[in-house]
Amino acid sequence: MSNSGDDNSLASTAVWLSLQSSTFACRREGRERTNAERHEGHAGAARS
Repeated sequence: MSNSGDDNSLASTAVWLSLQSSTFACRREGRERTNAERHEGHAGAARS
């Protein structure tokens, strides 16, 4: 009985970890994109 429970918690932990890492990657990617756009905006302002 306890073994199946351990397997369940391990599986749910693995799912949770993969979700955490994917959301973190998306969040980091979005932040880098925002920084790049902000940098381009500064360059455009300096040019004009």
